[in-house]
Amino acid sequence: MKKKSKLLCSLLLLLALLLQLPGFTPQELTTANAAADTAAAAGEPAADSAAFPETVSSEYGLPGTTAEGVILHAFDWSFNTIKSNLGAIAQAGYNTVQTSVVQPSKENPASMWYMLYQPVDFSIGNQLGTEADFTSLCQEADKYGIKIIVDVLCNHTANNGSGQEMYPSDRLNSAIRNNASFWHTYKSGINYSDRWQVTHGCIGLPDLATENTDLQNKYIIPFLKRLAADGADGFRFDAAKHIALPEDNDNPADYFWPNVISAIKAADSSSFIYGEVLQAGDRDIYDGKYTDAFEDYAKYINLTASAYGQDVRNAIKDHNVGKALSSGYGGRGVDPGKLITWVESHDTYLNSGGESRNMSNWQIEMGWAIVAAREKGTPLFFNRPADGNGASGSIGKAGDDEWKDNEITALNKFHNAMAGQNENLRQVNNNVLIIDRGTKGSVILSLDGTTTFTSQSTNLADGTYMDKTGVNGTFTVQNGKLNGIIKSGTIAVLYNTGSSAPVITVSPDSGTFTSDTQTITMSYSNASYATYSLNNAAPIAFTSGTSIQIGGNAPQNTTYTLTVTATNSTGSTTKTYTYVKAAANSYTVHYCKPSSWGTPNIYYYDETVSPKKEGAAWPGTAMTSEGDGWYSYTISGWDKAYVMFNSGGAQIPASGQSGYLVTKNCWIQNGIINDSKPSSSSIPVTFTVTNATTNSGQNIYISGNIAELGNWAPANAAGPSVCPNYPTWQITVSLPAGKNIEFKAIKKDSSGNVVWQSIPNSTYTVPATGTGSVSISW
Repeated sequence: MKKKSKLLCSLLLLLALLLQLPGFTPQELTTANAAADTAAAAGEPAADSAAFPETVSSEYGLPGTTAEGVILHAFDWSFNTIKSNLGAIAQAGYNTVQTSVVQPSKENPASMWYMLYQPVDFSIGNQLGTEADFTSLCQEADKYGIKIIVDVLCNHTANNGSGQEMYPSDRLNSAIRNNASFWHTYKSGINYSDRWQVTHGCIGLPDLATENTDLQNKYIIPFLKRLAADGADGFRFDAAKHIALPEDNDNPADYFWPNVISAIKAADSSSFIYGEVLQAGDRDIYDGKYTDAFEDYAKYINLTASAYGQDVRNAIKDHNVGKALSSGYGGRGVDPGKLITWVESHDTYLNSGGESRNMSNWQIEMGWAIVAAREKGTPLFFNRPADGNGASGSIGKAGDDEWKDNEITALNKFHNAMAGQNENLRQVNNNVLIIDRGTKGSVILSLDGTTTFTSQSTNLADGTYMDKTGVNGTFTVQNGKLNGIIKSGTIAVLYNTGSSAPVITVSPDSGTFTSDTQTITMSYSNASYATYSLNNAAPIAFTSGTSIQIGGNAPQNTTYTLTVTATNSTGSTTKTYTYVKAAANSYTVHYCKPSSWGTPNIYYYDETVSPKKEGAAWPGTAMTSEGDGWYSYTISGWDKAYVMFNSGGAQIPASGQSGYLVTKNCWIQNGIINDSKPSSSSIPVTFTVTNATTNSGQNIYISGNIAELGNWAPANAAGPSVCPNYPTWQITVSLPAGKNIEFKAIKKDSSGNVVWQSIPNSTYTVPATGTGSVSISW
């Protein structure tokens, strides 16, 4: 990996320098290396990690470590969405991106954000992308000086649905599901005043026995090491408070944290690790200690500062900045440098009754001014999903644009520029706060009321300072006195960094494209003038954020060279990008229509891009008959498409549901997507489900262990059923002759929400000839 080659180069350079020092011998270097190896084996950072920090990205001013920088929580973004935004992320001042969960989930695609938190294995790849996509993201992020950390789930797995929340999903890796020693047996709700229940109870999901070393060594540790090998720079452990500590004195003692952290550090000594340890304030009914064990977790990992986040939100909501000025950041004595600070998290925004859900973007910005400007803690900015609730239609896409808002960006860059500077907090009144950072910079925020500073004390060095947000004017400092005006409800970001080179960001950053055209967006900062040239043509002046389009009717394999130059008073920066128009994708969709339909239409679209693409307006394009009820249509020039079929007012999938995702030649029959045409030796089997009462919008589907029944993926289950005599439902599905199958009935609505039968899997053997039928009761 690239990071290892950096370390090797650093060590070689160190050796060369040390050998030139008088009295230095190679044996001394050997001793130093042995000490570093011993520290790594003990799960401690190697001594040289502090002496030789990773290179700072000079172009974007990004710190070299996650702890010193700012994290963007790219919530539910796909790996490729993150990758295509890396330039903008770097320019907005984030040196680390936290991904959502990368493990496969029981629903693909997930109907809601929380389904990503129901994994079925310790492997890499889900609707956010493949393992190859993740590796490519990490490699590209290295070019920008951006770290990638991953949200991982080691405490719990997917459950079996309503009424079976405490039991492992049937779709879970069977080797894990069927090993009784891998599970805690306590299945009741948790009394948060009992530490043992906190670490052994179910939080609405089946609880893994994380202290089991076989589970650690066979599944958890190899999974984390593979992520590190793929390029992950760190991890967020979900529900870390529910994984016991050695201090809990279990029998056997739980060594999850020292074992797992030691393995991670052995793979990458610089890995950044933090855990979700929410501070609840409950005390144990037996020993009186806090059951969140916050101080004990801090011995092993960095921690979420959830209590401090609540203080910040209250300060903004109550117009009292003093509520957010705790010197300890609410960490109960834990070093504030070990805390992840935020205004909100995905839980405070998306959970039912979430306390930050109704906060406006303006309130988030005001809170971020406090979080990002202060000396301690590593700030994390949560990107809210664009649809407001993290449903299936938004998973994979970037959220709203607040993460790159002008004020947010200015505060991120302030945070990065102030590394190593101590803080001095000056509360002018309940609504106005000044945060000085050494003598280099200050952030001023006014929740309400325009405030004139006349001879206000400050630690800033004498000089004139322009507000980096561009909202307020200039401020002057003379003899330790600040003068200027901050407008009501605004933030002023003040610091002088001297001249620096212009920064250019182009998205996408080179590469091939298979569509007819490719849109390229060009941006720059710290520059007064910029030009671009396409294929060595005369330079054209442009403003930051300008987009151009290439491709058009050009033939395949056409190469485009884009040269961008940005200039300021100290010089210019020039970058060159290359794009190739590759052969357009072409794949044929084959569809076996219901017998009652006439010629079906195919409607295809892609709303994961902006603007949304569609083939032809609804109802789409008539398909071509292939005989035996099969019809086909070829899609050209699209990397992927979501397809729907309709005839005479009827449509599949139903109104409100997503189309079937297709990326290659496929045969779709009874809601099942096949890589090849289903065998003609199929037997029509009629499934009858009795006593299946439903709510408005729900329908009955059949999910099972073969492709024709969706391989247990609810999105690909056979259906919908018909209802000749409510609450009895029927559906006929063509299944392989003689095949032994397992299946269940499920209830699914137009939003993709799923309710599974709570009974064990039903079994059936498909007849060798003729027809088949099977009846089950819900």
